[in-house]
Amino acid sequence: MCQLVNPAAGETLASFPATTPEALEAALALAESAFLEWAASTFERRREALTRVATLLRERSTQLAERMALEMGKPLPQGAAEVEKCAFVREYFAEHAEAFLADEPAQLEFRASTAYRPLGPVLAIMPWNFPLWQAFRFLAPTLMAGNVGLLKHAENVPGCAEDLISVLDDAGVPPGVFQNLRLPVERVAAVIASREVRAVTLHGIDPCGAIGRQSCGGLSQ
Repeated sequence: MCQLVNPAAGETLASFPATTPEALEAALALAESAFLEWAASTFERRREALTRVATLLRERSTQLAERMALEMGKPLPQGAAEVEKCAFVREYFAEHAEAFLADEPAQLEFRASTAYRPLGPVLAIMPWNFPLWQAFRFLAPTLMAGNVGLLKHAENVPGCAEDLISVLDDAGVPPGVFQNLRLPVERVAAVIASREVRAVTLHGIDPCGAIGRQSCGGLSQ
């Protein structure tokens, strides 16, 4: 179980069951199938989805700030500022991703260019101190590039992770494009080793981050 504990009072506010092996297998399969559809979508389709996400973030700013305050003690004004920053990064990549990822002609004697193509499901191992910003900093460019995301968030901010999923779901992002994996540290290496995961992004030096760095092998980091 993942426990939602108020750090100010030490009070357990809620419990979230860990992702079972069966549910994890289903999540990885869903991520793979969702990737095929999402990667084939247009930039305009992705842009519309991210714009709706930014709108919902601002509408839910108070609720999201209160969640951060309860889970990891962030003052409400700082939480609201973090939510606004998340909305901004969504809008920024929604506007600029297509240009960033355009083919780049190479200066050679023959015709050649650099092309950017989606990789597949990306696992994100995220920290607790900026529970929304770190995740959205990963999500915005990842989704606009046509990839899909799998989130392994810090175990002390399970509610923030659930809020992330709710915002994307309510914005109409297709099922499987972004999923939350509630996993203990010792199960992370197996996810990285799965055939579905094509890249890993991580932040932090805690045991989970160390496992991530040691397990990546040939994956993109």
